[in-house]
Amino acid sequence: MGLLNFIFKKDKKKNDFSPDFNLSEYDNLLNFLDYGGNSDVWEIMKKENNWKFPKDSTEIFMEYQEEVRPISDKYYRLLKIIEKDWSALYNSKDYNSALSNKVERECIDAIECFKKMRAIDIKYGEMSPKNIPAFKRLAMLYERRSDYERAADICKQAIFLEMDERPRMLRMIKKAGRTPTDEEMELINSE
Repeated sequence: MGLLNFIFKKDKKKNDFSPDFNLSEYDNLLNFLDYGGNSDVWEIMKKENNWKFPKDSTEIFMEYQEEVRPISDKYYRLLKIIEKDWSALYNSKDYNSALSNKVERECIDAIECFKKMRAIDIKYGEMSPKNIPAFKRLAMLYERRSDYERAADICKQAIFLEMDERPRMLRMIKKAGRTPTDEEMELINSE
């Protein structure tokens, strides 16, 4: 009976309600309820008119969380494993062992997770961390293996992701016994 009362009451002109498409659906629903409508009629009108509303900030944040959570969970789990394994590796001082290969794979996996998380952060306008421990550990591992070029390359990748690894990159280039390229100098001197 409430639906029929709403439709046939002429005094409040509920049928003349016009949504504001700059507002979220929830805000429009509240306006419609203030206008004298009810949620049943709202659903009918929304469907009949094929109304599409922008998402509100809570809805957007929930979508962001749903998308980033599985990757961030894996990323932070990997960071804990990397730190535990790095401690054991550091104590062993054997940077060419099976454990060192495991740490290398873990760091590479964590970096890939970070890149995926960063892409999602950019998509939703969120800030990404500026400190990415997997880059540091991987660069340190390559340095301890005397693979200075790979260490410098890892630093370069970190810099492109807005992490400040300029001093380490310059140190690795010097340890490699060469001078920085023009591109590397530009990175080193950038702020």
